[in-house]
Amino acid sequence: INEGKYHGKNPAIWKANLEMYLPPPEKCKAKTHFKDLTLQELRDNIPFLTKNQFIGYKCLLFGILTATRSVEFTQIQWSEIDFQKKIWNCPPSRRKDGKNEVFRVPLSRQLVEMLKILKKESQSNFVFTKDHLQPIRRETPRKLLKDGLKLDCTMHGMRSTFRDWCTQTGINEIVAEKSLMHSTGNEVVSAYQRSDLLEERRDVMQKWSDLLLESNEITKNQKAENS
Repeated sequence: INEGKYHGKNPAIWKANLEMYLPPPEKCKAKTHFKDLTLQELRDNIPFLTKNQFIGYKCLLFGILTATRSVEFTQIQWSEIDFQKKIWNCPPSRRKDGKNEVFRVPLSRQLVEMLKILKKESQSNFVFTKDHLQPIRRETPRKLLKDGLKLDCTMHGMRSTFRDWCTQTGINEIVAEKSLMHSTGNEVVSAYQRSDLLEERRDVMQKWSDLLLESNEITKNQKAENS
């Protein structure tokens, strides 16, 4: 008996059906970018971070000055910090790019000074912790940006500000991308460009710290020690 119901394959099937007539779903979605700050807006908020003693703000400052991701820097352990070489060795387990090797992050003079101070008072294996047992939550930096500094931006936005600065100041593109722990070029380029360009990145990150901290106490103390 014909009840007026459709019989046959599902007309809404995508593969080898609707895909022949409609654009792919990913092209129909509106792209939204994480909000970032202008360089001046970022610099205006740095004094608050350097003066506030809450460990969460120290962590946030560390993330900004290293241009790294929350998942990477919130869980840092002291064993990852090489004070002699002024390097933070980010383990493969926290690398977003999935590479099975340590990523070396150069630490500016100001960051080394801050870490030395924190180390003297630390009772934990973690650099940034409130209870000496667990690292602060990876969501903490974003929460502090929103609730503490009243800024509508994310850590990704901070990284974007850094990348814009690199472009505006003529920093080599590959050095800038490697500073953000990004892959560079296609597979052929990556196969030949294996160096992490540590010393080139060290110069960039020192200039970044100098720019953001030039009017703050950490920098003043450092200059006094060197004079």
